Amino acid sequence: YLLEWRRIDAMGDWWKWIYAENPGAAFGFMKAVPETLRDLTFFGLTIIVFFAILFVVIRTEERFWVVNTALVGILAGAAGNFVDRVRYGYVIDFIDMHLGFMRWPTYNVADIAITVGVILLVIDILFNKESPMVTEADKKSPSPDAT
Repeated sequence: YLLEWRRIDAMGDWWKWIYAENPGAAFGFMKAVPETLRDLTFFGLTIIVFFAILFVVIRTEERFWVVNTALVGILAGAAGNFVDRVRYGYVIDFIDMHLGFMRWPTYNVADIAITVGVILLVIDILFNKESPMVTEADKKSPSPDAT
């Protein structure tokens, strides 16, 4: 239906399904860059980051499940967008939200996985001094709440 109609109102003005082809990255970043350079950049960075994150996931102990869950979410989202980019030359976005005071850029499920993964990592880094993502120097520094 999205290909034919391009827009389906799911819940009034605030949530719609919209078919959108995004040749750029988040918020349309790099969509004005020449296609060959953009594709090489996205393919190269995705492959490098994918293997770097995979390396960290493999080396992270099971007890750090929040970090592993976050990184696997980021990997899954990156893989989903990568498949779209290889298959079509762009990422298909389809969730469009308008909250009255703010309209969020159209996104997809892979973007949700990446965003949730990044938020989980930030929370773990900020509030878990034992996190494998926290540097040794930060683990040894006193808490700002300490008197």
